[in-house]
Amino acid sequence: MLKDQIAADVAIFFNTDDFGDKHTINGEEKTVIIDNEELESMKAKGTESVHKLQILFFIPVDSLPGKPKPEGPMKFDGKNYRVTSCIEDAGIYKIILGAYRS
Repeated sequence: MLKDQIAADVAIFFNTDDFGDKHTINGEEKTVIIDNEELESMKAKGTESVHKLQILFFIPVDSLPGKPKPEGPMKFDGKNYRVTSCIEDAGIYKIILGAYRS
């Protein structure tokens, strides 16, 4: 089935030997893929708000207890952020976090 193939592809894509990196999210170690290039492209096009600190990452849907809500808090690698955006596609969340820090 297509659903099973997508799940298998997600597991390969998030393998730490390939693209995935370990980070701590809300106190738990998770495998994510950070995409700074896409974030910079979004900023250049004016499609993303400008925070002093931002992180764009991908994480498998089944790695989190539920879909993060916009403006909800999220702790990423010990730092506090707010969820700017969370989009679900093919079993993966694309999450953008933002914070105002000096």
